[in-house]
Amino acid sequence: NIIKKSIYVPFCKPCISRYRAKAEGPQLRMGTAPALGCSAVMAQMFPVTVVLLMLLRTQSVFAVRRRLASATDKLATFASPNYTIYHRHDELIREVLDVVNANPRFMKLEVFSERDGNYDVELKVVTVEPGGFSNRQGEKVRMLLDFGEHGRELISSELGLLLLKTLAAREGVMRVFPGELDRGRELQRLLDGTIIKILPMENEGGRRLVEAGRLCERKNGRGVDPNRNWEVDWGTKEPDYDPNEEYPGTAPFSEPETKVLRQLAAEFKPHVWLNIHSGMEAMLAPWDHVPEIAAEARPSVDILQRIFIDIMTNTTCVVGSGGKTVGYLAHGTATDYMFKILQVPMAYTWEIYGDFKAHFDDCFRMFNPVDEEGFKEVLQRWLRAIMRLVELMPGHPALKDSKAWSVSSSGSGPGVQQQGHSGGIKESEDVTATGTNLQQGEGQGNVQGGGTAPITGAGATTTITSKTSSTSTSSLNTAGTQQEESDSAKSQAPDASRTSSNDGTTRGDEPRIAIVASVKEWRSTWSTGFTSGLLAAAGLAMVGVLAYRCLSRKGEELRRVRGSGYQPV
Repeated sequence: NIIKKSIYVPFCKPCISRYRAKAEGPQLRMGTAPALGCSAVMAQMFPVTVVLLMLLRTQSVFAVRRRLASATDKLATFASPNYTIYHRHDELIREVLDVVNANPRFMKLEVFSERDGNYDVELKVVTVEPGGFSNRQGEKVRMLLDFGEHGRELISSELGLLLLKTLAAREGVMRVFPGELDRGRELQRLLDGTIIKILPMENEGGRRLVEAGRLCERKNGRGVDPNRNWEVDWGTKEPDYDPNEEYPGTAPFSEPETKVLRQLAAEFKPHVWLNIHSGMEAMLAPWDHVPEIAAEARPSVDILQRIFIDIMTNTTCVVGSGGKTVGYLAHGTATDYMFKILQVPMAYTWEIYGDFKAHFDDCFRMFNPVDEEGFKEVLQRWLRAIMRLVELMPGHPALKDSKAWSVSSSGSGPGVQQQGHSGGIKESEDVTATGTNLQQGEGQGNVQGGGTAPITGAGATTTITSKTSSTSTSSLNTAGTQQEESDSAKSQAPDASRTSSNDGTTRGDEPRIAIVASVKEWRSTWSTGFTSGLLAAAGLAMVGVLAYRCLSRKGEELRRVRGSGYQPV
């Protein structure tokens, strides 16, 4: 059909008329069309048609090969975690435990277990009271920091580990702002008036899937986004909703992770909630589900603007509400719940890293620094940002009457000697570099000591079991289970394709739509474009020559026929 419309109609018909006129002369009026004329035309057109088809096929083969080569190049350049810089799941948890056990007078670890059907989770919560454990905790400022809520954001949990190591020794706090000893002492005084609960890795199930090869996985171990499973505006779906990215679960708090964290936050009653993510650089306040800043959050935004001026001026970091700044609305988020339902006065989401140039399937590069220099710079800068938040907290209206910094602790007191842990700290995590900023992590729990705490879930009552780590022997009784789950996750790693079920559960490695920009690759397109243009010009030249020959001869024949007194039919 293409040949008929593009070649036969404009060129062959005139040629057929010419051959008819030549073969029959005056008989044209009778309408005869000898087969000889058509055969001759087709014989003339056949070589041209064959050449054009060969050129078209050749160019198609080149295009397919080029696309395959391009896809292979991109896959070859996709980044993967460098575990000489980053920690694996088990290694990170082990180092957290080492830090806690080295400082029993002001740190403790609790493990909260939750089951839903055949899905089990354990949330590890570190309580840090830099001034020493006391019986006047109610008068101190309470901070709840959550790291590793999305599996693919490894840099988040690295920041949580660095924060713990920094708090473990007063020298670490003094080094946050190098060369400013008075500032370091004042910062330590402010920390002595706080209780900090840290979740080093909320989403351990998702993290295991990432380490098994699913580098784009952000959801938990059974395919639900923990940061879309909260009650405020739960289940609302935007036009670009993608269940592979944002599946919110079957109901608010359907997931064990969010059930545990909700109960912890409700009991702890934090003044500060800080949720650490990656994907861009931003310091965000409520709301996430509407494109505006909550009126009550204005003082919190003022604090963020101060941090931006002091720490982030020469970066791509932005400040504002999540719903207005990120570029999309998020429904059912933890920060909106903390602010609206639990009325946490300073509720924040911080995005600490994002590579806007990464291909949208190159998830590790998009969400995490890939080299050691970038790794250190991100952690140092954001640790300083969080310590700056500690400095600015007393100026928030919610803390204007706080006695946190005027109380003499009845515990071990601010004079307690803080010790580092004896575990192996990677050189890549050294925080002594100068001229850059360090960041702290997040995550707090709320249940102290052993025992159980009831949680009312969606239509059923569940139980959180608290296991406090010993200060003499430090071992998690879940090591075997973790290894089994890790092996299971690895055995479920995809081969070459991904499929997505209707409930949002992700399997395999289907491409994902990310909310960060991607840059198209234009490598070698000038050469392929030049080749395509050259082939097209050659084809057009052949057709043009043929058309010229046909039309010029047709004109000649028409003049001859008209001179004889006959008109073609």
